[in-house]
Amino acid sequence: MQEISSQDNGRLKAFAALCREKRERDRNGSVILDGVKICRDAVSSGHRVRQLWITEEAQEKYSRDIPELITASDEVFVIKGSAARKLSELVTPQGVFAEVERPAWTEPAELASGSRILGLCGVQNPENVGSSIRTAAALGYSAVLLSSDCADVWSPRTVRAAAGTQLSCRIASTRDFAGSVRELANAGVLTCASALHSDSVYVSDVPRDRKIFLAVGSEGSGLPDDVTEACEIRIRIPMSGSAESLNAAAAAAVMMWELRDESLLK
Repeated sequence: MQEISSQDNGRLKAFAALCREKRERDRNGSVILDGVKICRDAVSSGHRVRQLWITEEAQEKYSRDIPELITASDEVFVIKGSAARKLSELVTPQGVFAEVERPAWTEPAELASGSRILGLCGVQNPENVGSSIRTAAALGYSAVLLSSDCADVWSPRTVRAAAGTQLSCRIASTRDFAGSVRELANAGVLTCASALHSDSVYVSDVPRDRKIFLAVGSEGSGLPDDVTEACEIRIRIPMSGSAESLNAAAAAAVMMWELRDESLLK
């Protein structure tokens, strides 16, 4: 266990770069966890911590949790004074940070093995991506397919919004989202596009006797035409009042609940 008190410390600067720079995280295959619960959940799921950084205040405040995190960590650093400000975007961070190894990407062709699959296409808000992944994990969706222009699934903002659930959910990324949809359809998966089209059916009317893939697009643009055309059916949420649509994460949550495989839920 090493104590760090200077903001000019080389190890602190290197860890701060992982926290703030996608390039550094990609190069190291890193996921940065910010908060005691998300760190504890990762350890409980079997993830080894490469680096654990804790403030003196956090060491005292979370004295029941810290020993388990220390045991699961290759290196432990105790931050003294104001040095922790370099590590978090949050105004009042909890003072517990961890680096864990990033899970391997899942190949899009492997997604058809799951009963329920979520697809996010062009969703660029990290909170929407993270919230959707968290909901997918809670509702028994085995995997998530992301278009290459979605928000970085491993950014600290996305990881916080997902509560770290992407560490245990199969994640695939593709530059040809429509092509991946067609591959799923060829494998017998019912592919559904969230889209307000003249032939859209209510999500509650979608049959549940097949594997289901749900594609959700960005709030501003929705799904591209090639994706909606690649999907077998187009679906919508019945709504009343003046609202024409929900944000991406809310729409994904409602549809995932309606399309859930009840045999996978407790």
